[in-house]
Amino acid sequence: MKEILKHLVEQTVLPEDSYLDQDAEILEIFVEELEEIFENLQPVLNQWMDKPTNDEILVTVRRHFHTLKGSGRMVGAKSSAELAWTVEDTLNRVIAKNVDLTPTVQRYVRAVFNLYQFKLFQDFQNNKPHTLDLRPLVILGQQLQKNLSLEPALDSLLDLAETLTDTAALTGLEQSAEASALESLVPPSTDALGGVSSDEDLRIAEVEPEVAREPVLNSMPVATEPDT
Repeated sequence: MKEILKHLVEQTVLPEDSYLDQDAEILEIFVEELEEIFENLQPVLNQWMDKPTNDEILVTVRRHFHTLKGSGRMVGAKSSAELAWTVEDTLNRVIAKNVDLTPTVQRYVRAVFNLYQFKLFQDFQNNKPHTLDLRPLVILGQQLQKNLSLEPALDSLLDLAETLTDTAALTGLEQSAEASALESLVPPSTDALGGVSSDEDLRIAEVEPEVAREPVLNSMPVATEPDT
């Protein structure tokens, strides 16, 4: 990972993953659910890119990331769940008209989807720790939420929306095994923009008429969000 990105994320710590300790059967169910999400979300994203003003499509995209967040938390995939929540929260703000829906926001959502499909999925499927640093993408989403000008090094990550098309592609988020091991020893902290990186940042009322699909992994405790 580039030094400029390391500098930008040095004060940001994501929740520690524990999916490697998860029961094999539960993790297998999670992997199967990811495959289902990819299959359903891919065509929806394509439609959304062509019809960005379609609110129904936007809500469907948001719902899929809500599911990625919830299921990830339940199996201990906490760092990727935080990334999924950042996307969900960004789209919540778009739905609430607090953030404009721009091609930049769309590219961000696509970039995170590509990362899940071509990088994170392989780790879950093979029961391996992540070797990518997800913090830059989390901070990128937070800057979009706050309508800030993007740091150039973060802005370049939007290229993943077009360039990350297979498992062999480099992302610019690669980190050494030593760095990953050291990072796992640091306790959770606040985000780099001064706020707590959590669902308590914002509560947006559901705008879709249907109930969001709950994760299939209901044999484990569900991470609930506090009422407002």
